[in-house]
Amino acid sequence: GLAFLEKDAAKWRKERKCATCHHGTMTLFAYAEAKRQGYAVKPETAADTFKWAKERWMERADKPRDKRPGWSMVSTPLIYFALTARFVPGQQAISEDDLKRITGHLLRHQEADGSWAWSSAPPKNRPPPFFESDEVATRLVTIALQPAVGDLKTTVAVRDSLMQAAVWLKKTKPADTTQAAALRLLMSARGGASANVVKKKIAKFLQRQNKDGGFSPIRGLPSDAYATGQALYILRLVGVKPDRKAL
Repeated sequence: GLAFLEKDAAKWRKERKCATCHHGTMTLFAYAEAKRQGYAVKPETAADTFKWAKERWMERADKPRDKRPGWSMVSTPLIYFALTARFVPGQQAISEDDLKRITGHLLRHQEADGSWAWSSAPPKNRPPPFFESDEVATRLVTIALQPAVGDLKTTVAVRDSLMQAAVWLKKTKPADTTQAAALRLLMSARGGASANVVKKKIAKFLQRQNKDGGFSPIRGLPSDAYATGQALYILRLVGVKPDRKAL
């Protein structure tokens, strides 16, 4: 997997010269997680990827919110930078200062109703998993903002922001996608639900698994690598052992 990422990301950068979420921030996330788990990640490759992605996205963390339709959306790469810092203890790609700047961006880009929105993305970009729903965007940012980073003023602002998001999520109809279901499971497990409740939610989530062992973005589609990888990763985060038959 790491060999594929290294080759594919390098090819993308050469041909497209673009730090997309998939070939920039998600590659950074994967390198950091692999290194944490003891896999051999080439230091020069990781450092180059981190530098390349951050040069293209971190400058956006400090800019005021653009009010133009289609331009006011929260930065998905910055969400994934924050998630990398949250999920990978000891990672060195995203500094404490980076996190403070990203937190400011996330707070500025919350909608008046308490959500974070992907709904202004072009319709052609909206099929799962990317930009698929405001629920997913809101859940990702909610996870990224915990725990709060910064001084007391920022901490209070984050707390208030998360309370607004929780109210919005509670009244929003859950999306029937694998990504949304996985994030609901993760938030339940990390939100203090009892072991028995989490166990039942895991069993319910595993009902989404296809007969071939994989997961699909939405029910009825063939299994794919993104949905399957995301499902496996989140199942491990909520404590499912790797020797469980489903895994």
